[in-house]
Amino acid sequence: DASWMDHHRNDKDIAYTTAWHVYNVDKNHNYDPNPRAYKGDTIFGLWIVDYNLSDGKWREATDSAVVMNVRMLIHFAGDFHCPVHSYIDGHRTFWPCAIGDKEYATFHSIYDGIPALLYPDQTPNEIAEIIDNCTPAQRRKICKGSLYDWARECGDNNSAIYKINDYDEPVLDLDTIEKSREIVNIQLRNAGYRLAYLLNKYFGK
Repeated sequence: DASWMDHHRNDKDIAYTTAWHVYNVDKNHNYDPNPRAYKGDTIFGLWIVDYNLSDGKWREATDSAVVMNVRMLIHFAGDFHCPVHSYIDGHRTFWPCAIGDKEYATFHSIYDGIPALLYPDQTPNEIAEIIDNCTPAQRRKICKGSLYDWARECGDNNSAIYKINDYDEPVLDLDTIEKSREIVNIQLRNAGYRLAYLLNKYFGK
């Protein structure tokens, strides 16, 4: 279910969701809806989920509608936190690059798959044990605020990947992956906590 939206994003009936996998923030990292006002973005997709599932409305929906909204929630909560899915003003992600002898089609593709590069031999549960390290009070703080607040924090965090890398040089630092570990762990952790928060909001007792 977590990858369903990627596998089916070009299906005729939901092709309109293709634009919803990313969003823009301005130079101050505040959410900027203008570049994607016509087609929507990740935040727009999460708004739709919130409308459809909040206040128990899911109880009146068909099973297939609930499943679709849960798939969107799971996927877009992850996309929301991905370092290259918050498009930061002044930076580009679709440029070919390499780390040593390993060539990548785009910088974007590196960070789409960076958890697997950082943790090639660990299971999801083992990774969770590493990054799920906040107290209940810290988790509540992470989950406070609106999607706008989360977008700005993601912009702040995700801008770190451009500071790590020499933006104008196609051959990246050999230690790019390791230097990204802390920010990727933070974003994975926050995505998990916020997804759990939203699932509890809609379906918790």
